[in-house]
Amino acid sequence: MFEMAEKRIPVEERVFGEGHYLRSSFIQPYQCQHVLIEGVTVKDSPMWQIHPVLSDNVIVRGVKIIGHGPNTDGVNPESCRNVPH
Repeated sequence: MFEMAEKRIPVEERVFGEGHYLRSSFIQPYQCQHVLIEGVTVKDSPMWQIHPVLSDNVIVRGVKIIGHGPNTDGVNPESCRNVPH
């Protein structure tokens, strides 16, 4: 996967066998500060619904999550700071 990124292969062309595509998170703030996600409905994401990464001061409130597939977790902060729960 990293090699494909370094070769600048478009995401939609990164296929790992017939019909095996990468699933992405629906909302993914990356290296952001002062993030507010509020009052939205996220439905049927292919993977994690809200996945802030390497971000600081993230607030998620008043959000409705609807997901029935595999790995459709609600909010998954990764390597973030100041995320109240």
